[in-house]
Amino acid sequence: MAEENVDLIRGYYAGMNARKLDSVLAILSPEVVFHPADVFPDLDPVYRGHDEFLKFARDFAATWEELSLEPLRFIGLDNRVLVPVRFHAQGREGIETNLEIFQLWTIENGLVTRLDAYSNAEEASAALGVPVNSIVE
Repeated sequence: MAEENVDLIRGYYAGMNARKLDSVLAILSPEVVFHPADVFPDLDPVYRGHDEFLKFARDFAATWEELSLEPLRFIGLDNRVLVPVRFHAQGREGIETNLEIFQLWTIENGLVTRLDAYSNAEEASAALGVPVNSIVE
């Protein structure tokens, strides 16, 4: 089960980086709940369902000239997958942003039901109830 979930989440990053939102929505439950990392203060604290997720994806991408998400590892945890991600973006004024965030995916019946993003390993480890050294290399 964990490997199938990892493959599902790999598809998310491929779809987002290619800006193929239809393929992204195909893996998200219609009732998906997304909590973005708190490093992006202009975002809502929660997005629910496909319509709000699409609004997030379009509005967020519009802020940047270039944008990419590079998954660094996939840690399968039963029905969850933790992914440390390198976020790289360049703003319209040329300002570059490079961050490492942690995304915790919850999968039920082959669809993502929840995505929680954390701004650092300490927050992610606390949410999982595991030591930090078990999720960082």
